[in-house]
Amino acid sequence: MIDKWSIWTSYFHDLPVSEALKEFSRLGFKWLELSSEHMNEVIYVKEGEKYLDRTSFHRTIKMARKYKTNFAEIDGLFENLNLSFCHAHGPFDVTERYPILLQNWVERGIEKLEKWFHYYNQVGVDTVVIHPLFLKVVDQFEKNILFFKKVVKLAEDYSLKIALENRIKIEEYGSSVKQLIRIIEEVNSDLLGICLDTGHANVQVYRNNVEKAVLESKEFLIATHINDNHGKRDEHLFPGKGIINWSNVLKAFQEIGYSKPLNLEVPGECNTTLEERKEKLKKFLENFKLLHS
Repeated sequence: MIDKWSIWTSYFHDLPVSEALKEFSRLGFKWLELSSEHMNEVIYVKEGEKYLDRTSFHRTIKMARKYKTNFAEIDGLFENLNLSFCHAHGPFDVTERYPILLQNWVERGIEKLEKWFHYYNQVGVDTVVIHPLFLKVVDQFEKNILFFKKVVKLAEDYSLKIALENRIKIEEYGSSVKQLIRIIEEVNSDLLGICLDTGHANVQVYRNNVEKAVLESKEFLIATHINDNHGKRDEHLFPGKGIINWSNVLKAFQEIGYSKPLNLEVPGECNTTLEERKEKLKKFLENFKLLHS
């Protein structure tokens, strides 16, 4: 039976991080994944615009203007609420949108990550989820090794672990667990592990067999993105709303001895009002517990 759930904080994407954390606390959550969108707010307060994740840059600026008082509450907020972070999501643009062929792209990414790692450390995060590099070139494995050797060296300075998240499409390096393990073994660092996104796994590589991805991850698994889909695209729905066999998946988590909270990442459920989202979340937790206790 699952007795510990986590959820990524952008389930309340329309709230600043200070208000989002308060809402999760009121809902009874003890564990969260700090989203890149909400971490961007922390970076903005501390460093201004320079080190923002460009993927959510405009959201951050808009929220800063709308919630000036709330942004000022960031200092001390994390200590005042009875919440812990099982992991946090790193900036997307470091591996998604950085122009890989641009000179000094590695140095640019590491410079940004150093700022983010510093503030993760301050807010109590010990594990950071990062995607493998978004590459469709013949040397994508080698470039991932080059990049993540530098990332783990930096992570060591801040006592952080890095969780590589599986990608979606077969042609993208890192879509299979075996490819992620190959990166981990080549980098050769205990600080590098796996974040398994169940929905990503179900789109192509492990369609209708997500439990296989869990079992392959074994001791390398240090973070999760739990969500469902219908095997055709990345829908990020609540578990039970797609085709994933959750009984098998939960048994697989139990078999490998995964002990962290299972972390919901369900942006496909976020196209409703705040109050509707809160009710949907409560109902999901109640119904899923009844079905899989």
